[in-house]
Amino acid sequence: MKKILYAVLAVQPFIIVLLLVFYFEGVKKQGDFIKEQEMYIAAQDSMRTLQSVLSSFSFGDSTMVGMEEHTSFFEDTKQHEAYIGEMKTAIDSLQREKSDLEEISDEIAQKKNLLDYLSNKALDENIINLAKLYDNMKPAQSVPIIIGTNDTTAVLIILNMEARSASKLLGSIAETDLEKATRISKLLSMMGAVK
Repeated sequence: MKKILYAVLAVQPFIIVLLLVFYFEGVKKQGDFIKEQEMYIAAQDSMRTLQSVLSSFSFGDSTMVGMEEHTSFFEDTKQHEAYIGEMKTAIDSLQREKSDLEEISDEIAQKKNLLDYLSNKALDENIINLAKLYDNMKPAQSVPIIIGTNDTTAVLIILNMEARSASKLLGSIAETDLEKATRISKLLSMMGAVK
């Protein structure tokens, strides 16, 4: 009897393992069965939905809606392409106008430079002519005129006069208006005319 008891106790863990395996296999099969049922119901629902969407009445409607969307898309695309073409034409036109304006601007700059040159040349000639005129005048006659001009013009006239006449004129200016003579002397020294 002890041997039978030992045999039963020795086999008992195997029996427990077998019972657990059968139990879990049954639960698994039942879970698989439930999953299969859910998948079957989902497939039926999908088929019903597909049939309602693809019925002979709705199929034509859905095709037409798709056609309208594609037609609208192509029309929009053509409109956008036309708009882009107009913008490219406008940009090309603006670039030509910009090029024309740059040419005109260059011509204006050249003419302005020419006018500035001619104006400076005329001013230089006028200053030289004035300097010759002041060379021939007595200091008493030229001092009031020089005092009435701006300092820059006075300096330019004195620079273009003969040295002897210029020194007499500057001395006469100093006797009449010391401040004016001082300013003219400073400008002359800045220009390197007086050392």
